[in-house]
Amino acid sequence: MLICHMSVCAPVSSLYRQQTPRANKGYKQEHAVKDEAPRDPSRKAEIVYVPMPPRCKTTECMPIRKTKDFGDFWEITVTDYKGVCHFEVGCGAHHSGRKVFRPLLKYFAGDNVEGISLGGITAPLFFNYQGVVLMESGEEGSCSLPYEVCLPLPKAFRHREKIATLNNHTNLYTRAEVKAYITRVHEYPLLARTIREHGLHLMGRLDEEGVRYDKEALLAFTYDDYFTPPSQRVSYVGFGNPITGNKQT
Repeated sequence: MLICHMSVCAPVSSLYRQQTPRANKGYKQEHAVKDEAPRDPSRKAEIVYVPMPPRCKTTECMPIRKTKDFGDFWEITVTDYKGVCHFEVGCGAHHSGRKVFRPLLKYFAGDNVEGISLGGITAPLFFNYQGVVLMESGEEGSCSLPYEVCLPLPKAFRHREKIATLNNHTNLYTRAEVKAYITRVHEYPLLARTIREHGLHLMGRLDEEGVRYDKEALLAFTYDDYFTPPSQRVSYVGFGNPITGNKQT
């Protein structure tokens, strides 16, 4: 299943080329974040965020804290999440990406109770699956389990009265805190093959490290659109509590 969720394609030439703060001093200074923990234990811990692409200079991107680094995967924490999610059934296997994402686009464009435009689309785009059990088999199969696609609300609308949706399958959600374990991928994270391969590998690593996680709470998120070259993507697959698991508003 393919989702093309951004109306403007990111520049191809430098989207991910040495954008990691550790490798690019200018990027680190510009974004004022560090991609590694301070070495001096006496110093106060600095806030570390997962890498974001340069397109976040022109797109409102929600930063996500990296709270523990295991090398090939990270523990992340999302706090005070407020977003809009669209619910579907079918695990993403039989629905057009455009169909699923269209209600979110319409909500941002003013298809809401107050008829107010929220401005440009935000990032990252989250995919939440419930009850999905990854199998070793290469067959994609089909199912009737629910999944959601979500976008964070723009900053200007996070602390004002909620603007209700018009679609019964589209709702506003808040979450005080979400913890998850993620691994970075250079493919569009909604592809069944991508989720299966990276998800199974991450499950093995989590088990090796003795980390407790919910095997049926699969999530993925991306800061890029579908047209971004794979080698330049800033996308993630992981496990944890779903973004919408706390409170529906």
